Amino acid sequence: MKYSHHIWFTADLHFGHKKIHQFIPGRPGTSTEHHDRILIRNWNKQVKPEDTVIILGDVFFMGSTNAKVILSQLNGTKIRVRGNHDSPSHLQAMSHGFAMSVDSLTMDIAGQTVHLSHYPYKLSFWQNVDRILHFRKPQRYIDRRLENDGSWLLHGHTHSSEILKNNMIHVGLDAWNYRPVHISKIAYIIQSGKLPKQIR
Repeated sequence: MKYSHHIWFTADLHFGHKKIHQFIPGRPGTSTEHHDRILIRNWNKQVKPEDTVIILGDVFFMGSTNAKVILSQLNGTKIRVRGNHDSPSHLQAMSHGFAMSVDSLTMDIAGQTVHLSHYPYKLSFWQNVDRILHFRKPQRYIDRRLENDGSWLLHGHTHSSEILKNNMIHVGLDAWNYRPVHISKIAYIIQSGKLPKQIR
């Protein structure tokens, strides 16, 4: 399927995160500043000024002034879906330069209803009980997670390299070679149930 418009998705950029390489081993760069420059370069190599990028949370670990500077360097119209490390104020996010800021979105991709949230779907009560019985912590941020209604979900938050799990597609940087992913690749996954041959 070809798209006349260009929409991209990403999550978990962590701009300005001083302990980024400790928190997420394997992230590019030799320092926080170097990491941020690489992400900006990767972004602008793919995203054009007329494109739209939907960021599924955890964008900045810095003050408002620096956040505005970084956002102004990124091509395209930016929409924020709030993550657990983001400011709760949607108005503040828009003052930084986001065209829109919300807690979740729903859109149509490849003829399917697709939810967009920072978080994977909420586990059921019994799934959480099973986690506890196997000495794993219960799922966090339950009140912010969407119920799994059988629709596709795009999410971030996990920092995993795993992209596809059941009806959930992880669009975070750590799964897509530290680059935004184009809507055509998401459409391919939804239509085929498989990953595209080229992740970048």
